[in-house]
Amino acid sequence: MYLKEKPLILLVDDIPANLQVLGNVLRDEENYRMAIATNGLNAINLAKKHKPDLILLDIMMPDMDGYEVCRQLKSDPETKEIPVIFLTAKTQPEDIIMGFESGAVDYLTKPFNKYELLARVKTHLNLKQSIEELYLTSSELEKSNQQKDKFLSILAHDLRNPINSQLGLSNLMIEHFETFSPEELKENLHHIHSSARSM
Repeated sequence: MYLKEKPLILLVDDIPANLQVLGNVLRDEENYRMAIATNGLNAINLAKKHKPDLILLDIMMPDMDGYEVCRQLKSDPETKEIPVIFLTAKTQPEDIIMGFESGAVDYLTKPFNKYELLARVKTHLNLKQSIEELYLTSSELEKSNQQKDKFLSILAHDLRNPINSQLGLSNLMIEHFETFSPEELKENLHHIHSSARSM
């Protein structure tokens, strides 16, 4: 039986000790697969290369802060659908608002509660999976609809000639009924009946 691979989570923090604590929580509790980045540029490159299922992103980093990393990820078609959760020591309301405005789906503060972290990670992974399944179902429905339209187009084309033939012959019989002998009428009705059965 095929077992689905555990989700891949990209952890982004410039402090190795933070990465270790976070990695231990995610590995011990849920056995998630992880990739690690210690700066913003590395995070963007890893996200493009590995397409993680979720990104846990610190804000306060040298060179490029988490807000900018998130904005760049969300502006790139390759990475814009990856959910980003900020995990940061920044707790001011304006920081949180800026986090959501830059494209994050959630915002957690350090020090974090491991059960809250795990619950939010699981929630956003499930939500992402549901969206992907919905998109797949929508694509399959669109494909089925296109096949149905093609079938109906072929069917309409194939029926057009016999129907036109029946209409033409029956119209001729109606307009010039008195000019047909009983045998001719019977023969023409047999043609119409045979064509209708064939259709």
